[in-house]
Amino acid sequence: RKHMLWFAAVDIPLNPAEVVKNPCQLQTKLERFLYFHDQQTGGLPGLNILYKGLKVRVTQKLATTRKVVILKHTSGEVIGWDLHPIDREQQPGAERYIQYLPRCIYVKFEGAEWEINPKLGKGVFPIYPTDSILMIFQIQIFF
Repeated sequence: RKHMLWFAAVDIPLNPAEVVKNPCQLQTKLERFLYFHDQQTGGLPGLNILYKGLKVRVTQKLATTRKVVILKHTSGEVIGWDLHPIDREQQPGAERYIQYLPRCIYVKFEGAEWEINPKLGKGVFPIYPTDSILMIFQIQIFF
């Protein structure tokens, strides 16, 4: 059995109609976002799983330099991640829910010859959370 982590989307309402005065109402609305269909969230689910070897694909073009361009729908494989310090302190188990979004997910793109950082190796790209509403990471999980 693989070590699996679960995490929820962190949504920020940008529409003024979604902003409420009462914190309880806001929390209820944010929880409702987790149930949106993937077509309403750019193909990204509200609840996500993470484990080494997880097959993913890029949801938007990533370009960092002239040599490193990762096109939309390029597939890759999760090889690691960096967790929030609070989530790192918890005892690891076979499966658990983490409180915070991972700070970074490392994805290996097979056949890539570029290298972002010698410590990461060839074809490994760090993916960080985005600020877009209902977007978690710029990757989508394959099931």
